[in-house]
Amino acid sequence: MDKYTPPTVEVAMWVHWKYDPLDERLAAALVTAVGDQSITVTVFHRGFVNGKSISGVLHAEDPALKKRTPDNQNQSGCWQHTPLTEKLMALVQKAAPKRARELVDASVG
Repeated sequence: MDKYTPPTVEVAMWVHWKYDPLDERLAAALVTAVGDQSITVTVFHRGFVNGKSISGVLHAEDPALKKRTPDNQNQSGCWQHTPLTEKLMALVQKAAPKRARELVDASVG
């Protein structure tokens, strides 16, 4: 089985965070650490008085989410890019696909 590769994400990017991939309620989250498969975010959600740091957050399309127990999944939640970030990444890719790939590769490795 192939290993899932999450989309490119960097520290200081804003993403959407939610408890569950099927949950419609999104919260703003600031990426504070990036690992190979998961990230750490500070979530700003109406249910939290201040930002809440959450580690082990997988991408919403990561198949490993289905293997988590409900308790673990609810603690970490999942992330996805904001629509604006998706549009910006697509524009960069379209404008300079080779250079965009070089920049992405340089930023993650």
